[in-house]
Order: sequence, then structure tokens, then C-alpha cells
Amino acid sequence: MLESFPPSQLATQWECTIPGPLTVRLVARRGGPFKRWWIVCPRCTRRRDALYLPPGSTRWACRDCHDLIDGSQRHGFRHPLREVLTHRKRISLRREVVRQARLSARIRARQIDQPISGEAVADLEQVIAEVRAFGESLKRQREEQTRRREEATRQIEAQLTGEVGPTLERLRDLAASAKLKRNRERARRYLDFRG
Repeated sequence: MLESFPPSQLATQWECTIPGPLTVRLVARRGGPFKRWWIVCPRCTRRRDALYLPPGSTRWACRDCHDLIDGSQRHGFRHPLREVLTHRKRISLRREVVRQARLSARIRARQIDQPISGEAVADLEQVIAEVRAFGESLKRQREEQTRRREEATRQIEAQLTGEVGPTLERLRDLAASAKLKRNRERARRYLDFRG
């Protein structure tokens, strides 16, 4: 777009309009020794970095005019999805606990101006033991979830196995005695596919 304007004209002007299918008005603002060019929104006439044309809209405008939001703004701070402890969150939480413990031990050692004391080492060992206990509880939770999932799978398989016999019997009955030819053929196809 700016190729049609000579550099000397851009350097001396503070505002220019570029004609075309989308008329764009550029406004310059001085930021230190340089000019920064902004696009003026055609709806609200505010300076913007970019204009958007979302699906279903016919006019280019800024994010405020189209009420567009970032993906990170879709769920609020207290949304239930943010409280779920994913695997990555658990690992980062564990690392943060260890990092904080090491940091507090270093700070205590610097305050005393001596090597790390036995008390700081004991505190660090206690924190490490707590982190290990936390890891073991997570492992137990994961094993419990796996056991429940396997048990539910076995129950569903047993239920489906129990339903297969009556279903096949019903299909055989339909293939033999259904009133409509279409239903008889469909039942035979299912039986051929199954058999």
C-alpha cells in the first residue's frame, strides 16, 4: 500500500489517505526520533494497529467495534476449567515448591553469612519429603482413576455382550418375517456383516 507514496511524501506528511476498495487513512505519531504509522478505524475513528473483518461482517473495523476478544479472555479467572489440575500444572506446581524451598534456604544462608545451616538442610529435606508424598498421592490418584476406567470398561463390555444374543435373535426374526422387503434385506445385511 505504501509503495505508491514516495518516501519524501511520507516523511513530511502527518496524515495520508490511501484510496481503493478499502479506504485506509494513516495517521503518524512521533515516538522518539521516528514516526509510527497507525490505521484509523472507519467506524470509531480511533488509532489502531490492525483492522478486522470477522465472518458475517461486511465492514473492516477494530476489535472494539466488532466486540472481538482474545482466546485467553473466553474463560474467567474463576471458571471451573482453570481449577482442573492437569499433568502439566501438577509438574509445574511440584517444581515451584522445590524452587521456593531452595530459594528460601539460600536467602537464610545469605542472611546468616555462613554456609547452609543444619536447620536449613532439615527444612529442605522436609520440603523434599512433602513433594515426594505429593507425588505418591498423585500416583495413587492416577492408579485409582485407571482402575475405575478399566472397571467401567469391563462393565460396559459385559452389558454389550449380554445384549448381543437377543439383538442377533431379533435380527434373524426380522430377516425371516418382516413385512417390508426393505427391512428384511437390511436385517440380512446386518447379519452378513456380523457373521
